[in-house]
Amino acid sequence: MYAFRFAPMSTQRKELVAAADALIAMTETALKQLIVMFNRIAIGGLFVDYSRVPSVTPEFTKVRTWLAELGILFDLDIQKLKSSTPAYEKMLAIFLEDSNSYTKSVFGMSSEEMVAARNDQEKMAQIRERGAEAKTKFADGTLDPLKMMELSLRMSTNATRMCACQLREIENVDAYAVMSYEFSWLEQDDPRMTQHDVVKISLGALPVPVDDTPWEQIVEYRNDPDTKGSFLIIKQCLSELARGSFTLSQIEETLEYLLNQFRSNLETHSINTTTMGLVTYVVTKPEFLEMLASAGRDFGTRALFSVEHQKLGLLEGESASAGSEVAYLMQVNSFSQG
Repeated sequence: MYAFRFAPMSTQRKELVAAADALIAMTETALKQLIVMFNRIAIGGLFVDYSRVPSVTPEFTKVRTWLAELGILFDLDIQKLKSSTPAYEKMLAIFLEDSNSYTKSVFGMSSEEMVAARNDQEKMAQIRERGAEAKTKFADGTLDPLKMMELSLRMSTNATRMCACQLREIENVDAYAVMSYEFSWLEQDDPRMTQHDVVKISLGALPVPVDDTPWEQIVEYRNDPDTKGSFLIIKQCLSELARGSFTLSQIEETLEYLLNQFRSNLETHSINTTTMGLVTYVVTKPEFLEMLASAGRDFGTRALFSVEHQKLGLLEGESASAGSEVAYLMQVNSFSQG
């Protein structure tokens, strides 16, 4: 088999950090899967009371607290991520435009007005009343539920992407938005963003821990210097693919080897594995697209991975350099999973 050669991993390599969306953060199985891939996980509202969310059981809450004490999970403090850079201001303007469109439609006021009303009991009572009235508006067609859902998903997606951008800029880490298929609005056209050539790389069978894997075994795996970088090498391989550094046949052979190695490393720590789908979007260049087009539609072992050319709008702060990952999408079944 062809031996795929990567640059040696330096001790100076930046931490690989995931900015996780709400569904992943509230689903124990998904969090187990993510933690064997990334060094640390950023979760917005990590210590918020989720007692009303069925998937966040008291036991899972204790686990999340324990993982935070170990430094694996950390709270995504939006205030600390604020910036005065032009890139941040452009990202924020897109988010606020969508946020205001949503809150004005549903509550009759801007998002800034709603935030300002947090400590005003009278205004908060009005907001709750208008929220109740919105149910009637959805029912009679005055409000378009599809449009509101689209806005909600777009805000969730862009907020996660913004946080990843800011973590890279302010915390100096290698951070990426990681979202569930259910919550992602990544592929939808948005004229406010500049379109770039990307490849959508779908891994059909990424090895991950089974649902009932004890957390202690997962932490043990992470603490083993000989195995914990397995996903990082897979990530590096996908970046090199989009750069066009290697032939398609070399990539295919190497991905198969690396995925098998990832599974073997997990099983070395007595972690039983299953597989899940993982999609990554990586910025590419014309030379690779020409090579991909010449290979035809059937390139890639379908059970292993597939590659698709797309045009994707990038936020300010997301690198447009070939080989730069934009985001990852994970398979997460439902909130009830746990």
